[in-house]
Amino acid sequence: MSKSISLLNKAENKLLAAACALLVLGDLSYANPTTEKTSDIIYSKTVVFQNFHDPGRLISANGKEYFFYYKGFTYDNIKTWEEGRKLNLTYSNTKGSQLHDPISGASARVKIPGSHLIEEIRRKYVSENGSTMGIASCYRQEYELWDAMITRLLKELKASRTPDTYKDIEAMHNSWLKYKEMRFKVGRSEFGDRLGTKTIIESSVRAVTAIKHQALFLRSLVGKHE
Repeated sequence: MSKSISLLNKAENKLLAAACALLVLGDLSYANPTTEKTSDIIYSKTVVFQNFHDPGRLISANGKEYFFYYKGFTYDNIKTWEEGRKLNLTYSNTKGSQLHDPISGASARVKIPGSHLIEEIRRKYVSENGSTMGIASCYRQEYELWDAMITRLLKELKASRTPDTYKDIEAMHNSWLKYKEMRFKVGRSEFGDRLGTKTIIESSVRAVTAIKHQALFLRSLVGKHE
């Protein structure tokens, strides 16, 4: 009897995982309205400009900081901005986190201290999807976003480094990929027989934790910008 129950729970978890995967296909198109023409924008919200400080640090009306290091937004341009100017903060898999000024048409890739827009996307989505499958699919979406970020950063690193230097980065990343697969294998072995739908969420969170650290490390290699 216990063996039958275990098999039944495994089958239930597989069905729920498949349902989560289907939800993700729709989730990846999640975005708020934006005036930007970039076709792959995943997330967009309004940021109200308050002031700026050197070295290229923009302060919003709610006190949040966005570092752009005078690339995209020049000093001569931004010094003319008045308090209350509305900007668009967006995230896309091809350009990362960006601030867009609809008036001048200028855009700047930005770094947000203490957080990342991928995490903000996940938090917003979790707040709107309280079911087990909804939460699990949201973490699966976050995993896909970190994975896409890694792909983009590797391309940027390859373009900005010498072949010999990039060879070391590539070797490091390939070693990490092997580690990631072994980590997932151990996770499946250790936690795969746990009962209940909650294990689907826990599994997705563990996967996000593994890939997020690698993405942020590669971002640190790219430089000041994300």
